[in-house]
Amino acid sequence: YLPEEIFDSQKAYLTTRSVIRRLEINAKTPLTDKMRDELAEALWKAALQLEDGDLADAEARLKRAQERLSEAIKNGATEEEIAKLAEDMRRAMRDYMEKLAREAEQNPDQQQSQDGEQQEITQEQLQEMLDRIQDLMREGRTEEAQALLEQLSEMMRNMQMAQRQQGEGQGQGQQAMRDLQETLRQQQGLSDEAFKRLQEQFNSQRQQGQNGQQGQQQPGQQGQQGNQGEQGQPGGEGNQNGNDQPRALSDRELAERQEALRDMLESQRNGLPDAGNPEGRAARDALERAERSMGDAGRSLDKGDISQALNEQSDALDALREGIESLGQEMARNQSDNMGRQGDQAGRPDPNSERDPLGRQAGSVGRLGSDENLLNGKDPYLRSRELLDEIRRRTGEKSRPKIELEYLERLLDRF
Repeated sequence: YLPEEIFDSQKAYLTTRSVIRRLEINAKTPLTDKMRDELAEALWKAALQLEDGDLADAEARLKRAQERLSEAIKNGATEEEIAKLAEDMRRAMRDYMEKLAREAEQNPDQQQSQDGEQQEITQEQLQEMLDRIQDLMREGRTEEAQALLEQLSEMMRNMQMAQRQQGEGQGQGQQAMRDLQETLRQQQGLSDEAFKRLQEQFNSQRQQGQNGQQGQQQPGQQGQQGNQGEQGQPGGEGNQNGNDQPRALSDRELAERQEALRDMLESQRNGLPDAGNPEGRAARDALERAERSMGDAGRSLDKGDISQALNEQSDALDALREGIESLGQEMARNQSDNMGRQGDQAGRPDPNSERDPLGRQAGSVGRLGSDENLLNGKDPYLRSRELLDEIRRRTGEKSRPKIELEYLERLLDRF
């Protein structure tokens, strides 16, 4: 089958594919209770995404409902049509807010980083605005209803934009971090299995050497040793292959698991958000190196060269750790940048909100401002020194009017 014919959600597809990969990797060993619960929860989330859609689907439905209601108001639709479309928009808005709240529960860190203005907008307030729109339409005040609907739509767009900006970087980054940490854990486990296989090979070679020495003994001694070996061998195999010491995986099984891990890492790397800073690019470069080392290790395992495979697996682990560390730095930097932008926007007044009678933007603490850049690219400290010198020069010119000299002296006192 073709995945795109079944999965209309890329997130659900990637989640299901990741679960399948993990099952393939652990096909030869029983699942732990913890891993079973994790895989079941991941599949359940994927099923919900396929059945109900995600936040983007709810956002699209809300947008369509807004457009239909706006068009009906413009065209002078009947009260019954307006009521029906308003109810459609009410349901779409309720569905969107529920999915927004669900996503906030799943990503509490992301929710805490959002600005306070967005959190103050509640579903009840939006519903009240929609009720007011219907009241205005019943009263025949279509222009006011249209303006209020546009205001409601603008509020929803701002909320969606803020959610998207937070989710694209942090939500995807946090999930990618968890996936990469799981890949690191599984790679460490596979390296342990490879080392166990190397020990098995060493013990087998040592046993063969001992058997060769026994073959050079006298026939009577050889027979005696042979009888002892026949009596003791089953117990020895029981210790090696029993529950305390499970059988080591074969070279081929190790190679298959290594290749599956490499494929999973490649899928995770391709699903990372676009790198926008040096830390992000460093993370992707490190993950590419890990993929190459994993591929080399898989080929060495397939050839039975366990020692070489262990060296290559060690390189893969180092590159994976480096990639995870760089990805964490990228996420921290993106979060810091987002908080800085939000702080700037929160502290910067609307340029059109406060104007003096001459149309100039008001300055801070009630002072008059200016729309012009007075520095013109100069060093601010040098420019302030030049201004101060000019004020002092003019203050020394006693021929200037008294009122001007008093003003200049007040400026000097302030500086």
